[in-house]
Amino acid sequence: MIFKYAVAFHALALKTKGDEKERLDHEAEAYLKELLGNRYYVPSHELYLLRRCITEKFKANLADNLSKEAN
Repeated sequence: MIFKYAVAFHALALKTKGDEKERLDHEAEAYLKELLGNRYYVPSHELYLLRRCITEKFKANLADNLSKEAN
């Protein structure tokens, strides 16, 4: 559920500009870090289902956070 919440913030940030976009991107990143830092969860099916809402930057951030948790 938290992953979907992070994707929602990310998708909303894609439609906004300026300070609001930056704030929404920050919120998305914070939820992503919370999700990966406190739980043993890797979104796989969600990545497929929400692929239209996820940019390459978001995927790269997800992969970066996953690799940090693995080490």
